[in-house]
Formats: sequence, structure tokens, C-alpha cells
Amino acid sequence: MTPESARAPAVAPPLVVDLDGSLFRGDLMVESAAALLAANPLNLFRLSAWFSRGRAFAKQRIAANAPPPDAERLPYNSNLLEWIRAERMSGRKIVLATAAAQKHAQAVADHLNLFDEVLATNNGPNLAGENKAQALAKKFGEKQFDYVGDSNRDIPVWRRAREAIGVNPTAKARRAVNFARVFESEKRSQFQVWVAALRIRQWSKNLLLFAALFGGHRWNEPDAFFAALLAFFSFGFLASATYLFNDIADLPHDRRSASKRRRPLAAGEVGIIPEAAAGLLCLAVGIAIALALPQLFLQTALLYFAATASYSLWLKRLALVDVTILALLFTLRIWAGGAAIGSVISVWLSAFAVFLFLSLAMLKRVAEMRREQGESRGRGYRPEDAATLSALGGGAGMVAGLVLALYIDSEQAQDLYSHPEFIWAALP
Repeated sequence: MTPESARAPAVAPPLVVDLDGSLFRGDLMVESAAALLAANPLNLFRLSAWFSRGRAFAKQRIAANAPPPDAERLPYNSNLLEWIRAERMSGRKIVLATAAAQKHAQAVADHLNLFDEVLATNNGPNLAGENKAQALAKKFGEKQFDYVGDSNRDIPVWRRAREAIGVNPTAKARRAVNFARVFESEKRSQFQVWVAALRIRQWSKNLLLFAALFGGHRWNEPDAFFAALLAFFSFGFLASATYLFNDIADLPHDRRSASKRRRPLAAGEVGIIPEAAAGLLCLAVGIAIALALPQLFLQTALLYFAATASYSLWLKRLALVDVTILALLFTLRIWAGGAAIGSVISVWLSAFAVFLFLSLAMLKRVAEMRREQGESRGRGYRPEDAATLSALGGGAGMVAGLVLALYIDSEQAQDLYSHPEFIWAALP
């Protein structure tokens, strides 16, 4: 051995990095399939046909038909990414090896500019599990590469690697593999994640279902109060279902938003499949509760869910239609509360609610556009529309005030209140 070779540092073997669940918190194939379904639910038949011909074929077809992933805004595991950059700076060869479609993997590699080579599923077997283990062992040799992975399907690959590096590995993987290094992502507890995903705090909007109970002076009737309470929980679960489905449909837009990108799905804290399953469960629970109430309430609840689903998939992208639907959805909660306890909602309350919530919906859009520097992500508005929306929103608010003022001297107000003139205090 020459003195020069004795002083030469040992070259580390290639570092092979998995993509889905490891480098980034999510699954590109599932996200792309969800994007196809959000664009057209009839794509479900195409997806079924593709998967009937194998997972690898389905990945290629999904990648070819779905919009390309926004690699810049994917929720990467930042601590792992920093370590990979340091390894590359030291002169180590970095390889991206993933079961994702070649098109998706290359988009990520081009953005990160970290990888010397990309191995992905492309006109061959699905590059996962044993298939990936065999491909890497054949290319680099047994125990001649280090591997970064996250799931139980990576166990065969870790066993053929020199060093196993885990990213939030499962308990089964920890028992089966002796990890040289483990990266744990900083994340909230599952309870916190699901409370945020279900938007429990947004259930406060469903307090409008009690408007008929209190407005009709029936709060002292136990049966009516219990019916209103059941209605509240029914709409709560239905609302959570729509929020979950909306987050799936809106995922690309949410990741481009400064505030919405922190939502659990956009941040990679929960996957699309668990989120969809939770949405179906919430839908089932909401309908089950509605079945215990009058048929009119069930019909109203189903109308509410259908309207919110239509809003999430299509109507929210139509300027002015979106805010009108939002106003009607809030008013629908009041009508549903009346249906639950068998009370008729007056035209006065309906008119007041529609104009008030139309004003608030327009205010919400203007606030979003200002927060996003003139744009309203995923909506049909242009920056110059903010002034028009502000004027229309202010006008709708004034009409709501006018309806309330006229109501004070109506027969209904005279019958319900001994001093209806006190309602004037609500106008400011």
C-alpha cells in the first residue's frame, strides 16, 4: 500500500433514498389518482381498468393523465433532506429509488437537484418490496449500498443494504431491522391531527340549528332541545365529511396557500386513503343520526351534503356563484334546525340570514384575496375583483340590516316579544 492510498479517505457506498413516505410525506400515485377523481368522478372507471392490469401499469397511466406534481411544494422531510445534502457535499453518490412512476420521480429529482440517478417504476415491474431489493442488489451488489426507507415493504431492501436508515419506521420494521440511523419527523399527536382534519372547531357554525329553538321560544321543551342537539351532531359529522373530501379535492391549491398548507393532509400528517375513509365514516354517522329525526330534516341534511359536495368539486370555482352557495348553506342550517323540531322558519329570518351570510361570504373572499396578495386560490376571481366584492358585500350587509329593521314592526315580532323595539339595539 502506497502512502498516498493510505491517506485516501474511504469512499462511502451509494446512498439510496426512497420517495413516498420517506423523502416526502405522502404518496404521489394516490395524490394523482385523487386529482383525476376530483376533476371527473367518472375517472373511477378508468382507474379500475388500469389497476386491473397491475399496479405498475396503473402508475404509468395515472402519471400520463394526471397533472404533474408540484414538486416545489411537496411536504418534504426537512431533517432528512438536510442530511442528504450534507452527504452529497461529502462526495457521496445519491440515488432516488422509488415505486413511484418515472415521470413523478423525475419531477422531484429535477426540483431538488440532489440525485445522481433516478430508479423508478417504468414499463416494468412495480419497483417496491422484493422487486426493489433485487434491483438494487443487482445494480450495486449485496451490502454495497445504504438505504433510506419508511414502510414494512422496505424490509427486504434494508436486509440487503449495508446500513438501514429508517424514516418514522413502524414497530414491525424496528423489530425486523437493525437501524443504523432513524429520522423521526416532528409532528402532532394523532388526536391533534384528526381534530384539525375534522375541523371540530368549525362545528360552531352548526349552532345555527338552534336558531329555530330559541327564536321560537321553545328552549324549555326537552324533546325539542334533544332533537336540536341531535341535529347539531348530524350536521357536525356531515360537515366534517365535506371538509375531509374538500381537502382531498383541494390538495394542490392548499399547498400553494400560505395558511392552508398547514392543514393535516397538505402537510403530509395524514394520507389521502385514511382521510377518505374518515370522510365516509363521518358521512355514515351523520346520516344515521338524521334517520332518528323527522323525514324533512333527513331530506334537508342530504340536500346540505349534496350542496356542499357540489360546492367543493365545482361551484366554488365560479365567481359570485360560490358566495351565493355559501350564504344558502348557512341559511340551510337554520331551516334544518326548524325541520328537526317541527317549526316553520319565517320569511323574515330566512331573508335576514341570506343577506347577512352573503355579506360575510364576500368578506371572506376579499380577506383571502388580500392574504394571498390579490389572488383567491382555486376560485374564479381576479385581483381587480376585490373592490367589487367589497362593495357588494357591504350592500348585502345593509340589506340584512334593513330586513331586521322592517321586522321590528311586523306582526310576528309583536306576537313573540313584549318590547320588540329593543331589537333596534342589534342593528349597529
